[in-house]
Amino acid sequence: MSQTGRNGLFIKKAKVNQIRNGLYGFISYFRNELGKSTEETKEILHEMGKNIAISFYNIWKPENTDPLKLMREIHRVVFKTSAKVREKDNYIIVVNRSCPFCKYPRDVDVAGCEIIIGFVSEFFNLMSSKTYIDPETNEEKHVPHLAGKVTTSRIFQEKPYCQNVYKKI
Repeated sequence: MSQTGRNGLFIKKAKVNQIRNGLYGFISYFRNELGKSTEETKEILHEMGKNIAISFYNIWKPENTDPLKLMREIHRVVFKTSAKVREKDNYIIVVNRSCPFCKYPRDVDVAGCEIIIGFVSEFFNLMSSKTYIDPETNEEKHVPHLAGKVTTSRIFQEKPYCQNVYKKI
């Protein structure tokens, strides 16, 4: 089986060093050269993540539809990392001690994991358009729409983890 092309994304572990470095190159370019605000730069990263999610959605169907299990599966399969996922009220909270985009402190005001926010939100939103049958209960399940934000990032050296919070909408 060929490891090139879109399906090859799941066969061999992607090298994130170049992606991470390129991402922070983009962030610096947007902020310093183009004069984009912090919020504009975050929105650009969210859009990049959304576009990547659309590509993944066309080639990958996750095993889980339960929001917490789906969130864990996305982090494990797509981002090659494990994350602690919990639910509180109408929020899904993701804590990741090994975020692939925030490995080192950076002299920027935008975290690389903003791209994850865009990806996860869009992937959930794409899945929410369908009804799923829970194999255990045989009940209809719906994946919620999400809107997320980065609340803590390793790159800012505030905590030794990244935390992303998603509101179910």
